[in-house]
Amino acid sequence: MKIKLFNPLIAIFGTSFLITISLLKSFQIFMGISICLLAILKLMDIEAFGTSCKKYDFISSKFDSWIYIFPFCELLIGINFLNSSPPSLIIFIALVLGISGMISVFKAVYLEKLKLNCA
Repeated sequence: MKIKLFNPLIAIFGTSFLITISLLKSFQIFMGISICLLAILKLMDIEAFGTSCKKYDFISSKFDSWIYIFPFCELLIGINFLNSSPPSLIIFIALVLGISGMISVFKAVYLEKLKLNCA
């Protein structure tokens, strides 16, 4: 795989890390910033995100409207992670979506040998 495919992710997590260091905050803040920035990438072109996502994601392959809901859920999760104590419901939703995403990507990349585009 070419490293150029990962440039958006490297930029997102690198920027998030540098912002976190400059603010001298916790890993939770790093995750909140990263999640918000990843949501921005999806919100910039929801249709392109949806086209790519439907190829491998369990939820979006069953529920067409999910591609329009997910970026806003991701943004909500990221913003709540920036709070000192995110609500338990947000943590649960983040966990469920994260596990679902990990399983979907693992299945697509390692079992089905698909080449996925970055978010």
